[in-house]
Amino acid sequence: MTKNLLKFLTVSILGSSVIFPAFVLAAAPPTGLTPCSGTQPLAVLLDWSDEAVHHYELYYKRVEDANWQDRYPSVSQYQVTGLSPSEDYQWYVVSCGNPECSDRAPSGICSFTTEDLAPPPDGDGGDGSPIDLTNPLAADNLIDALDAFLNFLFFLAMAVAPIMIIYAAYLILTSGGDPAKVSRGRQIILWTLIAVAIVLLAKAFPAIIKGAFGG
Repeated sequence: MTKNLLKFLTVSILGSSVIFPAFVLAAAPPTGLTPCSGTQPLAVLLDWSDEAVHHYELYYKRVEDANWQDRYPSVSQYQVTGLSPSEDYQWYVVSCGNPECSDRAPSGICSFTTEDLAPPPDGDGGDGSPIDLTNPLAADNLIDALDAFLNFLFFLAMAVAPIMIIYAAYLILTSGGDPAKVSRGRQIILWTLIAVAIVLLAKAFPAIIKGAFGG
């Protein structure tokens, strides 16, 4: 009698598993999806309850997108990276009870918003105080800087020109009638006078620009 009862129970259990496989293999939908609201970082860890299934199918997308991005984690969490800032996202998870995921149970849809990009730091990037840049030039604008540069060239020319003329005169006086030395001395004097004339004209250039633009 006892043996017959055990046989009956064994056959009943095996028969129920064959007749009702969907009941035995039915996967439970994931619950406790996190995050499901609020502002999240651009690399967000999606987490849900572990249903001890074969694997999961994870789907996420921006709200305005038509297509879902899919991932296939084997554990009950997945970190999504490369999200766009200040965007609304949706996501959900499917529990797969077998490799083909014919036994599937989807969760509800969750949503969250990604955070804004951090604004560039003010000032020097430390305490927010502005950077104090010191102007290395005495000039406050381009015209003043050009005027200062031309003044430097003028004083340099006034210092160098007499030396060059004295050197040219020395070549002529000590030439001993050598035409090459005399010609060289004359060329030095000529180019020195031309250089001085150019510097004098250039010195008047800032004044001409100011006059042309009503400065």
